[in-house]
This record gives sequence, C-alpha cells and structure tokens, in this order.
Amino acid sequence: MSDKNNEYILELMQNVSDRLDGISTDISEIKSQSKDQETLSNTDENLEKLIQTQKNYYDRLYQTIKDLGNALEEKPSIINQSHKTEYIIFGKDTPFSSKLLLSIIAVILLSIPMFKYIPTYVNEKNRITEERDNYKLFHDYVFLNAFDNRKTVPTDLIETFNIIKTKDSAFLNYVDRLHSKYDTHLKKENLKAELQKLQE
Repeated sequence: MSDKNNEYILELMQNVSDRLDGISTDISEIKSQSKDQETLSNTDENLEKLIQTQKNYYDRLYQTIKDLGNALEEKPSIINQSHKTEYIIFGKDTPFSSKLLLSIIAVILLSIPMFKYIPTYVNEKNRITEERDNYKLFHDYVFLNAFDNRKTVPTDLIETFNIIKTKDSAFLNYVDRLHSKYDTHLKKENLKAELQKLQE
C-alpha cells in the first residue's frame, strides 16, 4: 500500500480508539456520580450494551479499513492518466482500405456537379411552373370573359384551343405571320418615338 493509504487507515483507527476512550471516561463519570444502586445497575446494563455496540462498530470499521487496504493493494489508484489518440488516414496502420478511400473520393467528385446544377434546375423548374400558372390564368380569363360577354359557350375559342393541341401546321404558320406583323408594328412605333425625340 502507499504511504497515503497507510496514513488514512491509521488516522481512522486512531479516531475510533479516541472515541472509545471518550465513551469509557463517560461511563466512569456516570458510575461515580450515581448514588442509587438500582439506577446504577440499570445504567451498568445500558452502558455494557452501549460498549458492546461500540465494539461491534469498531470491529466493522476495522474490517472495512482492512478490506479497503486490500482493494487498494490489488488495484492501485491511477491519478492523472493521460490518453493520446492518433488518427492515421494514410499508411500501413490506417483502418481504411485503398478501395474505401477511392470510393469516397469518387462519391465526392460525382456529387460536386449535383450541388452545382441542382439549384439552377430548381430555379428553372420554378420559373416554368410560374409561367404555366400565368398562361393557365390567361386562358381562363379569355375563355370566361368571352362567355360573360356572349352569354353562351365560346365554341370558337374551344376549337382554336383544340387546333393548338394538335399542332396544326397551317395554324402555326398563321401565328408566325401574325407575330412578324406585331414585331414590325412595334419597331415602327419605336422609330416614330425616336423621331419625335429628335425633332424636339
């Protein structure tokens, strides 16, 4: 056992011994002060029981101290033990195999384009969804407004919509011509506006 353990055990034993001496002194004083014999005999019996109890406690304490000393001898206390942990990624002592490292690198390289292009794809999808909703709202407005004005179902709009669904080439050419006329009209209006600015 270490010196500290020995000192601790001796100190406990000394405390117990001092306590027992104090109890014995108290018993002696009680005996000398008692005049009544009957009371004295009852007190003697009680004191004997108290002394016996104290001895039992002392024996238990002594056994506990002895067991503690034996336990400390078997397993000495370890104080201020430091742990050093090393993580080795490359080399012969690494827990990773070369296949695992190559797989991790391949997954990282393949996931870079996903992170690069996914936000663009999501934005494009949102824009297309918004345009679709706008065109649907425009279609509903034109159809329902025609119904409100005519008070009958606008069959001409329904036929036109069916032609658009079938992608009729004559209709598509007609729309392209209208588109060209509209673009030409816009250009003329822009030129007139610029001429007016120049004349001012």
